[in-house]
Amino acid sequence: MKNIMKKTIAALLAFSCLPLSGMAAEGAFDHMQFNKIFGWGEGGVTWEVLDNMEEIDLQPYGTPPENHYYMFVDRSYLYLVGATPRDNTLFFVIRDELDMDAVTDTVVDVVEDYIPDIREHVGINNCSFSCDTATLKKSYTEAMASAYTAFQLQLSDGVENKAEIESGILLGLARKHLISEFYGFGETAHFYTMGYDKTAKVSYSIPDDEYCESNGKEKVDCDAVEAYIKENYPDYSVEFQENEDGVRTSCSIECTGTIDYSRKLKLIYDLENRFGLYYSYFMTPCEVSGTLTAGTGTGHNKLEKKGDVNLDTEIGITDVIALNRNLMVGDPLCCTANVNADVNGDGTPDETDSLAILKEVVEITKDFQPQ
Repeated sequence: MKNIMKKTIAALLAFSCLPLSGMAAEGAFDHMQFNKIFGWGEGGVTWEVLDNMEEIDLQPYGTPPENHYYMFVDRSYLYLVGATPRDNTLFFVIRDELDMDAVTDTVVDVVEDYIPDIREHVGINNCSFSCDTATLKKSYTEAMASAYTAFQLQLSDGVENKAEIESGILLGLARKHLISEFYGFGETAHFYTMGYDKTAKVSYSIPDDEYCESNGKEKVDCDAVEAYIKENYPDYSVEFQENEDGVRTSCSIECTGTIDYSRKLKLIYDLENRFGLYYSYFMTPCEVSGTLTAGTGTGHNKLEKKGDVNLDTEIGITDVIALNRNLMVGDPLCCTANVNADVNGDGTPDETDSLAILKEVVEITKDFQPQ
């Protein structure tokens, strides 16, 4: 107990006398503003952005198992967001108070410990570094950004020591206080969006015999379509349209009850996969425009750790100092640091959290639980 008291007194004295570099403020991403996604087109996104969307299982209808789909409904359209994990990509955000150009060499030095040939090819203005097995390039944390804010490291297929590379680079960057967010392999995703109308009706054009023959597709069996919908989607009615020769050219399938948007999307994919009926939708532009980071959410940001306020992956007296400087003199905390500082999870870091971190440092608690 005497040793604990000595540690506690020393820690309290250290609040006001140990230096700590400032941390810039970052606004947390508003999960209700999903319309931001649809301006990007295909790019990179962290999974947290999709947290509040309903996931739709489309694998029974022929979609690849690595693809994930999420539904979003706004005032005008029904959207389906597709996301595929970037299994070979690390993504990390440089602290706001640091100059990207000034820290580039240090970042590359850390990466070089694990990818020795990374400086084999250097891009214009040091924007990229590459070798046969990897590419490190400057990136963005949002679309249409005017300045680089992050890096992403992409490995080629077949690199075996990915776990070592990920953990080593994370620790190397964090211990040098360079990053505010870090996403490991598979923690970001390629994504795209598809838009559908919100009406209760789904309309299909039925391809003619010539189209089916030239494209190697089977002719649509309209009777089978009608029978299948009556059996499996009894809440939908079917109506076929014919041309002047009595050939069915299109069909309309309409919900007769309360529309369920997720069910509508499953119906669309089901009929396309089973009968070759194609429903037209629009996609957002496909230029890669950056990686959005949500800061916090489902724990994919590997710098998230309760009590680690200065983001060096360890809990120590400097974390207590960082939080106290924030509380007493307004030193800003980035989004990740703010979440880590909120030890008791009440939404706001305060003196109670500071004391909790101090107790952890002086070993009164372990994993923030009484010993």
